[in-house]
Amino acid sequence: MSFQERPLFERVVAMIRTSLGEDAHSVAFAEGRAMPMDQVVELAVELAAEIQASSP
Repeated sequence: MSFQERPLFERVVAMIRTSLGEDAHSVAFAEGRAMPMDQVVELAVELAAEIQASSP
């Protein structure tokens, strides 16, 4: 992650943590860290496709 991207990343993580609550965020973070890289990439591609499909 670049130096310029870090502030946005921190804001997004803070919003997610607030939305989920600390306990749920910790569980989700641990699950994500344990996920194999190929699964991470697959989920990211699926999410990007969903976002693109919902854009006007």
